[in-house]
Amino acid sequence: MSLTDTNALEEDFSKSVNLEGIPGKKEEGSSKDHPVFAVIKSCEDDVEKVRNFFEVDGVSLDLEDSDGLTPLMHACWKAYKKLTSFLLKMVTL
Repeated sequence: MSLTDTNALEEDFSKSVNLEGIPGKKEEGSSKDHPVFAVIKSCEDDVEKVRNFFEVDGVSLDLEDSDGLTPLMHACWKAYKKLTSFLLKMVTL
């Protein structure tokens, strides 16, 4: 089966099944996630790029994105050791 065939099958399946709420299957651009998630994904383990979200803006560490992931989960997923350590310290405050 070619990649084109696979894409066509997925498109047909998507039309016949309600995929709303399934992680990774949301429409492009429909995400209304807090900006902190985009910054975490692109920060390259630079804590200073995200620090103000938590220390100044008061963003909750319990905040979840549209897939149910928290900032700490994102940092762990990206293997950002410094950011993970920072967020764990914020939990204990």
